[in-house]
Formats: sequence, structure tokens, C-alpha cells
Amino acid sequence: MRRILDVLLLVGPHCPLCEHAASVLERVGRDAPLRVRTLSWDDGDARALRERDGVPFPPALYVDGAYWAYGRLSERWLRKRLARRRRAYAIPVAALALLMLAIGGCAYVGRRPRDGN
Repeated sequence: MRRILDVLLLVGPHCPLCEHAASVLERVGRDAPLRVRTLSWDDGDARALRERDGVPFPPALYVDGAYWAYGRLSERWLRKRLARRRRAYAIPVAALALLMLAIGGCAYVGRRPRDGN
């Protein structure tokens, strides 16, 4: 099971790009586990984020608290970036499994294989 990503979308009033971004996230969310939350562009928390990251106009996209993009959101770009992120998390797990095999450990934390049986 894949980890659910927290997505924050900062949206402005009467914003066609924001509506487009929301529809992209809805489509991508059918294939990737996303928890999408929207926040008004004028909200105090949103203002702090956009000032910190220098976001000039809505929408702004944050994934797991990290600033990713603003403006027109490309579905293709988002899918590629999410796929790279999944691979980045999968590699350390695979490396850990290989390390466990190399040092003779077992797959269960805290258990050692029985001798002779």
C-alpha cells in the first residue's frame, strides 16, 4: 500500500487556473493516494506560505508541506514528479532488504532464524 500524500492547493477567487488545478488533482487522485486540501489565497496561513516561497499568483501547490508549483498545473508533469517521488522512496526500502540479506538477518525485526531447524 502506498503512502497517502498531503496536498495543499492555494486557490484564488474566480480563478480558472485554480479550477483547472483542482480537476487535475481529482484525475491524478484516482491513480495516486492523495489527500487534497484547499486554502483560500487570502487566508493568513496561505499568505505566510506564498510570501515565504515567493508565489506571485494562484494556484500554488504544496505536497507534504513542500512547495512544488504555481500557475497552470500540468497533469503530465505532476504524474511524472509523483512517479519519481515513489521511486525515491522505494529504493531505500529495497536497499535495506538487500542489506538484511547480506548480513544474514531475517525479514522480521527482532527475530533471528533458529539454528538447525
